[in-house]
Amino acid sequence: MIAKRIVIVSLATVCFLRSSAAPLAWPVTSLPEMRTRANRPFLSTVDAFGLKRPFRPGVVLVRFKDNAQPVAVLTARGSEIAIQRDLSRRGDIQYAELDFVLTRQFQPNDPALGEQWHHAKIHSTNAWSVNLGGPVVTIAILDTPFQMNHPDLAANTVPGWSMITQAAITSDPVGYYHSTIGAGMAAAIINNGVGVSGVANCRLMPIDIGDRPTASDMHDAVIWAADHGVRVVNLSWDGAFSSVINDAGLYLKQKAGGMLFMSGVNGNGLLNYPNQPDIYAVSMTDMNDQTRRLTVITSISPRPVFKFIRPRPTAATKSIPGRVTPRP
Repeated sequence: MIAKRIVIVSLATVCFLRSSAAPLAWPVTSLPEMRTRANRPFLSTVDAFGLKRPFRPGVVLVRFKDNAQPVAVLTARGSEIAIQRDLSRRGDIQYAELDFVLTRQFQPNDPALGEQWHHAKIHSTNAWSVNLGGPVVTIAILDTPFQMNHPDLAANTVPGWSMITQAAITSDPVGYYHSTIGAGMAAAIINNGVGVSGVANCRLMPIDIGDRPTASDMHDAVIWAADHGVRVVNLSWDGAFSSVINDAGLYLKQKAGGMLFMSGVNGNGLLNYPNQPDIYAVSMTDMNDQTRRLTVITSISPRPVFKFIRPRPTAATKSIPGRVTPRP
């Protein structure tokens, strides 16, 4: 009888240990709720890749192993790095990371982007002989909005959404240079006798994430896109190392059968990201099929993680006829 009691108590103890963990000492909230709090100006630190990055203070992004979505752990300002390290060691947490501010990946400085040699490289005409693409697929450009009334974009453009103001975007007559170039490379109207050709006549949707988005901003923008039927999301920013953004890529894949594309190198031109399974990292090549000169492999990521290669826009594509006026 005593032996049975010992066995029962032992089993109960094991079950308790497996099913419980020390409670967090900090409050937890959702990502949208977290962003309503006044937690700027940003702090900064050197990240795992040697880059000095600003990050949102007072918060650590966490996903528990028994939860499909990340949450925000609210901390005291200045304690984020220590708490992130402590949380990363917990057995019930999948990951913990700072809410870094991310940067655009490579913005061309040549206003006349030259010839579209890339279509021959990627054999666009072979695809066009079958189909020019159509409105069944929407490509979301996550950035400051592109020029929606541009004569080579307007017919393919649908209303978008601002993650900043939480309001629809129905027009942007100025447009940001970086996003307008990206929109033109993807879906400038084919066979309309104007300007240049994109890759396909798909729909284009601007989703405004501002000039200094963090990983959580991008995560929620991708989620919004998936919930509104977007199949392809373009993030021409660095940040492909982020597990939070990878979670959004998984949601996009499962919700809409979509794909999340991001730049495969960071601001220093280093290929040092983990191989995130639900982010399709894209490199750049020149007209001689050489990868971007500054792209190198580092010890952090001993093998390439590129899924796709795209033409380098500095020498590649006059995606937009004429000049696009940058925002002030």
